[in-house]
Amino acid sequence: MSKRMAHSNIYSLSLQLLMIASLLFITCAAHAQDLFFNQFQLAPLATNPGQPGVMQEAQVAINYRNVPVGAGETFNTSQLSAFYPMGFGKHQFVFSGSFYQERISEFFTTTGATLGAALSIAITEKSELSFGTQATLFGTQIQEDFTTDSQFINGVFIPTAASGEISNFTSGNAISASSGLYWQLRGDSEVTKAFAGISLFNFTQPDRAVTEGFADEPSVTYKATLGYEVFRRKGFAIFPSALAISRRGQQWLQAGGLLTYDLIQQDQSTKQIGFGGWYNTNESVMLSLQYQQHNLAVAFSFNLPSGDDLAIARDGVFEIALNYRISKRKEGLTKAIKE
Repeated sequence: MSKRMAHSNIYSLSLQLLMIASLLFITCAAHAQDLFFNQFQLAPLATNPGQPGVMQEAQVAINYRNVPVGAGETFNTSQLSAFYPMGFGKHQFVFSGSFYQERISEFFTTTGATLGAALSIAITEKSELSFGTQATLFGTQIQEDFTTDSQFINGVFIPTAASGEISNFTSGNAISASSGLYWQLRGDSEVTKAFAGISLFNFTQPDRAVTEGFADEPSVTYKATLGYEVFRRKGFAIFPSALAISRRGQQWLQAGGLLTYDLIQQDQSTKQIGFGGWYNTNESVMLSLQYQQHNLAVAFSFNLPSGDDLAIARDGVFEIALNYRISKRKEGLTKAIKE
């Protein structure tokens, strides 16, 4: 009975803390742009630098996002990430790194790499609090072979004609820093029962301009996440979750949940399928189909517009997330936490 009361108190406290954090995020201003994936819980380095701290296994992950922006152009974002935990006593360090690229048309790209570390502290046998920070080195580049309307004369493209654009250089490099705090509660079967996190991205605001005389600073972005399993019975589980973001003086909320079902095989290994739906206050609905087992997780999502504004950009947005666990679960760490 006391154990249930303790868990109840932890849930209540986490909800209160995240409500306060969400209010702070909504009232804070922000200034520009950073990595974003709708499947935020499957993209920790783009959501909360503290989230990797609760990982107990070495992992590699791939995230891909495709956004049509009209006129036959697409906005593509891809990220390859790796995580390596090192446990000591009841706590652990998790080192992380990633490489990503954003392409906004055929001639404009942003390439970046992140390097981070997170420290996880065991609060109880089943809960951890993690603080993480990461540095991001990125460069924005304009391809030399880009074309403009000025190079079309009488309807004919002439590559030797002046582009009409003045640019003293076509690339810009910068380093930014981000940090986050993340809490997680695990169940008896080591599955996540609840999580909460707050993070701050690009608080150093370096200038990454590709044209002289024009500043281009990445946004200071505030993010808050919350998830809590409200139902589990006979293999079925319902897990509501939400992501709140404040950036450039704009705020939006993505809220919904995931319905999962555990498939028990003959060898007693658990495989899980899930279907999720989230509503974003930017007038879009995201649907997700997921499959996971111990070593592998795959998720696919698709966006549908719920309003007329920017319907082209939202219609056809899809994401793919792939996560592969390299090592077996660290039984020694779990035993040390219990002791």
